[in-house]
Amino acid sequence: MSPIPIIAIVAMLCCCSPGEDPAAAKKAPSPSTPSPDDASPSNPANTSFTVFAAGDVYLGSFIRSRVEKHGARHTFARLKGTIEEHDIAFANLESPISSRGEPINDTKKPLFRISVEQAQPLAHSGLDVMTVANNHTMDYRSDSFADTLEALDALHIAHTGGGLTPGEADAPAVFEVRGTRVVFLSYNRIVMPGMAVTGYRPGMNVYHLDDIVSDIEEHRKDGTVVLVSVHWGEQYVELPRKRQIVGAHAMIDAGADAVLGHHPHCPQSVEVYRGKPVFYSLGNFVFGLNPPRGRHNIAAVLRFEGDTLTGAEILPVHGLFFATDYQPHFLEGEEARKVVEHIVKLSERFDTHVEFSGGRGIISL
Repeated sequence: MSPIPIIAIVAMLCCCSPGEDPAAAKKAPSPSTPSPDDASPSNPANTSFTVFAAGDVYLGSFIRSRVEKHGARHTFARLKGTIEEHDIAFANLESPISSRGEPINDTKKPLFRISVEQAQPLAHSGLDVMTVANNHTMDYRSDSFADTLEALDALHIAHTGGGLTPGEADAPAVFEVRGTRVVFLSYNRIVMPGMAVTGYRPGMNVYHLDDIVSDIEEHRKDGTVVLVSVHWGEQYVELPRKRQIVGAHAMIDAGADAVLGHHPHCPQSVEVYRGKPVFYSLGNFVFGLNPPRGRHNIAAVLRFEGDTLTGAEILPVHGLFFATDYQPHFLEGEEARKVVEHIVKLSERFDTHVEFSGGRGIISL
């Protein structure tokens, strides 16, 4: 981990609020500084911003050989431009970053792990924050997990959903964007023994709905946006289970502005509940393996005016990784339309209205 004096200096420079994660704060986009004319009553300061959110990122297996051949910039080369159009970009890190550790048990398959060198594409990804709350970042136990947090810090990518202590694991990643505080909370529902953080072992935030509701209520206040990431659902199943729906509704009722799901390795339904979007699963984003039922994926864009959600969009992402030399890209034209239409079909039970425009789905809130 970074030496304490350096963290303290970074925190002062970034004006961290008490209780905020210094790693998140030092990566936070700088608030814009309006000119006097911009801030005048007739032309108020711009408070709009966007959040990009994607699903699972695993840089091992077949991606490893591509990076060795083409270099670390290869993996995200066709994604980075669009990612960087947004003020904050989020995804799920589906593996530890470490060369240490023993398998968490003798039966779990598959086990994921990438080295610090294999993680270097993240430095060229445009991502600002990643969740570590999932069923793979503890694949090689505590030492490997601790290395993962240190590696993300070194990459200047904020993290949420896990930590060396219960307090660290429960701490959100916090950003300040043009006067609005943006909080990312993250939880894992796909849990095995040894994954949860304890007073004597690093680990991740485990899904307990009452605790999640309390966390949302704690952070939800005027001038704050709360986004909740959840690793849940059934692998390769396109429709959410009832427990996902019950949980998502409770989170929105508590004040969450959006729910961002992942784990099934395919997109699931999108619901608008009380004017807030629930992406039950975004599917994969950049992945070194091809799921047995290969299909395209989605990312989400959330638009805000201050702490008010004003828009939500679906961005189709190429998911047949072998066909792209493991260099996925955002879909356009008829391919993009088919993905959006498929998401609409999956979402019929929720009566979700989506208009296809400009290669993306515009969700009616």
